[in-house]
Amino acid sequence: MFKKIKTIVLWCYVVLALVMPLLVYLFPGKPPLSMDMRLMGTTGDQFVFLRLVLGEGVESYELDVLSDMEGRIAGAAADYPDGSNVLVARFAKSQQAAAALQKLKDLIPHQKEVTTLWGTEFGSESGEYIVLSALNDVLVMVIADRKPLAQARFKGLPSITYNERPGLGAVLAQKPKIVIVSLLLVYVLFQGLIIARFLGVWRRKKIESK
Repeated sequence: MFKKIKTIVLWCYVVLALVMPLLVYLFPGKPPLSMDMRLMGTTGDQFVFLRLVLGEGVESYELDVLSDMEGRIAGAAADYPDGSNVLVARFAKSQQAAAALQKLKDLIPHQKEVTTLWGTEFGSESGEYIVLSALNDVLVMVIADRKPLAQARFKGLPSITYNERPGLGAVLAQKPKIVIVSLLLVYVLFQGLIIARFLGVWRRKKIESK
């Protein structure tokens, strides 16, 4: 009876190992960040729904920001009573939004840079904390005097859905194809070695039982 249970467990593991990549692909889960692009509509070089882009409680607005960046369609910034600032800009292409993020990061003297699933964070040499993220063709930058305030302001933007527990498939979908292929090859090799060992033990015990 015990041998039959071990055999069933073995074959269940083999099947699960084979179908796991397919399950991750078919059911990727929620992405780390998603943006409601319906709120990011533009007319001319301005956002149509400015309050929905930058949120409520704005003390003052600044329009026409980042106009010197390549591919920039619209941009706006806001100051809040708590001292935090938010800048949002939309570009013609997602690659241009990513390039603008890199340019801003290079322009700001900083230290202790951290790259997460949600963006790039660092403390500037002037003492502020900055969160930068490029999602689709939109660039978001949040500046505050404290890390918790900057992160809270970023998470609270109406156009952004921040998911603290993203799905594995959704996370992998954001990686370059070479990374995905490499991880898949490592997974196949690792599981192949385990399955080959299990099958070898199973066959040997089967022969011994005859």
